[in-house]
Amino acid sequence: MDAIPVLALLDKSLVLKTLVNQIPVITKVAPIMKENLSVVKMDVTNVLALLDKSLVLRIHAMVDQLVIKLAITKATHTIMETFSVVKMDVTNVLAHLERLLVQKKACDSGSNSGHNSGSNSGSNSGSNSGHNSGSNSGSNSGHNSGSNSCGSNSDCKSGSYCSKKSCTDQQGTCTTIPQNCLALYQPVCGCDNKTYSHSCNCAGAGQNVKSQGKC
Repeated sequence: MDAIPVLALLDKSLVLKTLVNQIPVITKVAPIMKENLSVVKMDVTNVLALLDKSLVLRIHAMVDQLVIKLAITKATHTIMETFSVVKMDVTNVLAHLERLLVQKKACDSGSNSGHNSGSNSGSNSGSNSGHNSGSNSGSNSGHNSGSNSCGSNSDCKSGSYCSKKSCTDQQGTCTTIPQNCLALYQPVCGCDNKTYSHSCNCAGAGQNVKSQGKC
């Protein structure tokens, strides 16, 4: 019974002696461990900082992409609205041009019908009267009896001019001077050797067309 406490004391003594012998080693190792822990701590801090920077950069990149996407969307809407306005303007211009072409055809048709009716009436009346009273008198009475036939502008009433197919024709037809001509540029040369922007403008000046194009 007495031996057991003695052995226990011996074991404690050995343990204490071992610990005392290890103190210099522990004292020497402790600073190294502390330094390593500082390095590890610094490395961890740096890693966290790098992670923070990476997250910040990624967030900035996402924000930039979002801003760019919004800008592209806005630009797309603006372009679509612009195209819609341009399309509407083009449609209006085409419709206006179509109306101008219809008016031009109507104007040209009226001018041609005026030339033809005047020429036919003068020829027919002159021929009929010529059969009755002789070729010379018939020709003169035929020219004079037609209410619209003329030799010059002075033979026509105010607001009309003597419309002829060519400048060398002796007889023509009194035709109303056009007041509203289309804004088209198809130059012609008048019998007065002046250039007009369109045959309608030439007629508006009381002149017949000598040739197409500038004088």
